[in-house]
Amino acid sequence: MAPRLPSLTSDCLLHVFLSLDPVSIVRCAAVSRHWRRAVIDNAAEIRRHPGHHLLLGIYHREMYPRELAFSRRSSWLPPSAGRHWSDSLPAPSHVPVAEGMTPKLYSPLACNGGLVLVCRGLPSEMFVCNPFTGFSASIPRLGELVTHEYLLHSCHGAEPNPSTNTFQVLAVKIEHNGILVLQNYCSKSGTWGPVFRPNGSRLRMPYRDYRAAPVLCRGAIHWLCSDVSDYDSSPYGQSCFDKITRIVAVDISTGQARMTRLPNHLLTRNNEVSTKKMLMLATSSEGERLSLLRTKKSGLEVSIWLYAGDHGGEDDDDAEKSWMLSRSVDIRKLIEDAGLAYFRPSCKDWAVLETRLEWFCPRSNCLIIWVPFLGLFVLDLVSTEIQRAEGDSHGHIWPYEIDLTLSFSSMKPF
Repeated sequence: MAPRLPSLTSDCLLHVFLSLDPVSIVRCAAVSRHWRRAVIDNAAEIRRHPGHHLLLGIYHREMYPRELAFSRRSSWLPPSAGRHWSDSLPAPSHVPVAEGMTPKLYSPLACNGGLVLVCRGLPSEMFVCNPFTGFSASIPRLGELVTHEYLLHSCHGAEPNPSTNTFQVLAVKIEHNGILVLQNYCSKSGTWGPVFRPNGSRLRMPYRDYRAAPVLCRGAIHWLCSDVSDYDSSPYGQSCFDKITRIVAVDISTGQARMTRLPNHLLTRNNEVSTKKMLMLATSSEGERLSLLRTKKSGLEVSIWLYAGDHGGEDDDDAEKSWMLSRSVDIRKLIEDAGLAYFRPSCKDWAVLETRLEWFCPRSNCLIIWVPFLGLFVLDLVSTEIQRAEGDSHGHIWPYEIDLTLSFSSMKPF
């Protein structure tokens, strides 16, 4: 019998793992018992190593006003320089397929924490699934509230025991008068909660098909909004109805809402947020501070503003002092330094191009932006590295982020 080849030590394997992309690390765990044990035992170290445990992808959904038409196109974010984009992002195909139907009818509505909310046809038959682990759970049909907008939150979708995979789905509707209407589903109880209207007497949401995406910070969900007092005090009256003046934070567990005033230099008209996508909510790199991303009306610069006020206060904060400029990012310079400027058509000068804020990715602290005529890009707000994703925005997009080390615990060590 030939002598057994010596195995690499766990320290040597860890050194190799830290040079790989997240998908390759998971594949290494399937090579042998020894390699799987090396991956599982070093999950904490892999998690601490920047950029090697988070997998970022993009789901695209082509949507037309009042209609639902979807595309299965998707892309992975290349983990390092020299890698290429591919179409290998798993489609949410682990949900049950109705007889006579094909998986293509299942389309994404929202993503969070490695989970994807999908629907079949109109949003009457919905599932939450994990494309990597195969976990899926159906959601009962909404009763009183009928809407096309949903938000996944409080997700724990990579637990070893499927019964402990928990999530919540928030149904969001904006009534014709701008009042925010919410209804929350909790997977633990398996039922939808009551319909509620937080601060219905004061809060006014922009009534548009394309609103800025909300963010989760300090246990509350934040939206860009307005206050009725802002209209009453305006010398122009209802002509300022579409101006974004506040941020509302809604605690889903209690139904309580609080509003924070924006400083004058960050006030933005709703069409500049919904159509031109010039203002977006985000969080700091630590996830503890609310922040705002703002583009200029001309040029390719993005400024990052941090909220330094009292998160528990409402209008007591001095809006002009509560927001401080963290830094500004020159998108044109980043694109040129990354060697991506050749995608710009020769007939389009830099002066006529603009930056549109598509989505903020809280786990990876990345920003997805779209520069018309140039393409869709992913900007790392920490390292300021930029990568090109696609040639256009493909309508609605959702970032798919998953911490692969969370799935290590579900692996059997043999």
